[in-house]
Amino acid sequence: MGNGGLGNGQRRDLSALCLLAGLLVLGTAAVFPGVFLRGELIGPADVLYEMSPWSELAPTEWRGNPHSLMLDIYAFFSQTYHNVAEAFHRGEWPLWNPYQFCGMPVLANFQSSVFYPPRLLLFLLDLPAAMTFFVLLKIWLCGFTAYACGRGLGLPVRGGLFFGLAWALCGYNTAWANWPLTDVAAWFPLLFLGVEWILGGRYRLGVAVGVVGAAMMLLVGHPETMFTFSIGLGLYFAVRLGVSVLCGGGPVLGPVLACAALWTIALALCAAQLAPFLEYLVNSATFFDRLGRESLLAYPFRSLAALFVPKFLGTMRDENYWGLQNAILDSTLHLAAPVLLLASWSALRGWRLPQPAWGQAGMWPARLAGLITGAVICLMLAFDLYTLLWVHRLPFFSSTIRAYYAAFPLFALSLAGAYGFARWTEGRRDWRDFLAMAPLVLVGAGLTAGLYLFNQRVLQAQGHADFVVRQMFISLGLLAAAHAVLALQCRHNPGRTAPVLIVLATLAGMLWGQWGMNPTARREDFFPRTELTGYLQAKGLPCRVGVNEGCIPSGMFNIYDIQDALGYDGLYPGRYWRVTRALRTEIWNVFEPAVATQYYLHNHRYPPIIPEQAFARLEREARIGNIDVMRNPRALPHARLVGAVEVIPPAEAAFERLKDPSFNPADTVILEWAPAGGAPAPFPEIPGTVTVTDYGCNHVRLEADARAEAMLVLADAYFPGWEARVNGERAEVIPAYHCFRAVKVPAGKSGVVFEYRPKSLRFGLAVSAAALLLCGAWALRELRRRRRATP
Repeated sequence: MGNGGLGNGQRRDLSALCLLAGLLVLGTAAVFPGVFLRGELIGPADVLYEMSPWSELAPTEWRGNPHSLMLDIYAFFSQTYHNVAEAFHRGEWPLWNPYQFCGMPVLANFQSSVFYPPRLLLFLLDLPAAMTFFVLLKIWLCGFTAYACGRGLGLPVRGGLFFGLAWALCGYNTAWANWPLTDVAAWFPLLFLGVEWILGGRYRLGVAVGVVGAAMMLLVGHPETMFTFSIGLGLYFAVRLGVSVLCGGGPVLGPVLACAALWTIALALCAAQLAPFLEYLVNSATFFDRLGRESLLAYPFRSLAALFVPKFLGTMRDENYWGLQNAILDSTLHLAAPVLLLASWSALRGWRLPQPAWGQAGMWPARLAGLITGAVICLMLAFDLYTLLWVHRLPFFSSTIRAYYAAFPLFALSLAGAYGFARWTEGRRDWRDFLAMAPLVLVGAGLTAGLYLFNQRVLQAQGHADFVVRQMFISLGLLAAAHAVLALQCRHNPGRTAPVLIVLATLAGMLWGQWGMNPTARREDFFPRTELTGYLQAKGLPCRVGVNEGCIPSGMFNIYDIQDALGYDGLYPGRYWRVTRALRTEIWNVFEPAVATQYYLHNHRYPPIIPEQAFARLEREARIGNIDVMRNPRALPHARLVGAVEVIPPAEAAFERLKDPSFNPADTVILEWAPAGGAPAPFPEIPGTVTVTDYGCNHVRLEADARAEAMLVLADAYFPGWEARVNGERAEVIPAYHCFRAVKVPAGKSGVVFEYRPKSLRFGLAVSAAALLLCGAWALRELRRRRRATP
């Protein structure tokens, strides 16, 4: 081979990658046929037609959408990506979202994943196209990184190819493809490979590859599945290290220190994302206590049937789900029959076979032991087992959805199946090998049959029995076909037919499990313009609207740049959340005008959800379709001057004052501490006016005309990082009413600028930049060292 040419092994890998790419495209085309055949978008965008104001735009042939559980894609991710994309196009950092909850961070929200490289597509493509490509890309990445992992672990080309397909198209990654869980899964194979190389003594390369995987997993923005994958990997690491020490007296300190270095470097590289997130975390409130809703977070025993029969518990599309969780969660557990059969054979018999010719074969028994141990423990954590409840009360575990622990077991089974495929197809197999798969077949058949018989009367009463029986027979047929294809390897001269058929059977099983489970929609269904949104947009900014009061899910108008008094997220700005939780319905008595909600929406088909007395004070300004636009005459200006100050540091005392009927927020502002130089002297009248001249995402510019020294109150969320300048001089930003911003202004005309410049981001960027430079210098040094070592 001449310099610059490809060796035989490299050519085989290149050919395999091309084949894998083709199979992945075909696989995703089968999962999302509407995208490839009709140019549609991934996701049930037409679910919007279920509610006003979009229901008026529903096509006449539209008959509803059963995928309402996927509304999360549009209530959160579409809104967040819209904010990021708009900031990119404005040429500024996507730091602050003024459209929900009186303002909240964007970049600091971990799931915004601003620094994740594929998010640059938001700058290159329009939002719906970018979101569709995100889904396809993450599935394809799962396949390519799994192939790289398999080859790095010493699997032959066919084993790497099988692993790439099994991992990319398994139920977990296709069912979660619209969420960042699959993004995390796409990079886990590289982290696993890095840790395995460290365990094998290849410290430098292991740390380098592991850092890439870990950093990408962190930047993706789903810390819960990052945590659950890490728990499985930690269990695997402990078993592998223990086996190494017991069997060969292998090193302990070296692998531990190398893994510590791996995580330290990855965390440093991601500091620009992590530092703002940690700041947001300590200044936020979660929506619910997860330990208080355990039944909604763990798999019940019956969900185990989905491992063998993917639609055993019904589907959203067929509207016949009878499980105890939801159809999306249950469908994530499915793996194709050949993967399960080969994984079980690897565990029972394959590891005891004579070592093959391909590399690192001697490490596989220990690897399988680690994979099985991690998979079993994580699967137990994912299911509703009372005996493990104490684990879920531990720190970090208590903040994790238990069903997410299923991620590592599915990865482990896919990798064990790939090893089994490589061993099974390397030559003729004995019939005893074939019979070693029988226990899995019996377990699967017995489990599903037992669950069906136990629930038969209920299923018959609900009209689901025929569907379940049909699904059982289809899955049984696929299992029998997979078993028959594997039996071909027991012939005297199996040739290449058996491996090809095994791969095809695997594809068929995986695609059947997800067939019809991943909806697509027309481009025009993605947040179409409506008369109502146009009417509200014409009000300009700032103009806060009570959207949820119109029976419209909170946060859905963010994409139209309409300010919602509430919002939708997993984390909520802590101060505003505490005020609303403390006041509850009493907020309508005294404090509501200070929130500056100029309009409330009301769906006239339903009774108002606003208290009767408060609703009676609203004035209908327009009726658009089913929605009444109600003007709130009591709403105070978004920015105003206040002449009287009360300093009440304790939050609880401030909340009690906000409930006091004698308190008037139009005249008095409650501050958490006194401003520098003392509070303004009380002024008996309104001390002046404020004009908003520029209302941006990361800044607000105002002009104040005060008759006396006063406090300027802006009805936007107080949050660390907001700075203010009055007439060009730095001014102190003080929490007003615990949740809003206030700054002292002098008498006369003043220019006031609020700007969001979080120190956490600047600190994180400095750490990330330093880590990136050090990694780059180390990589150049290693490259030069390798070149000098090459003859």
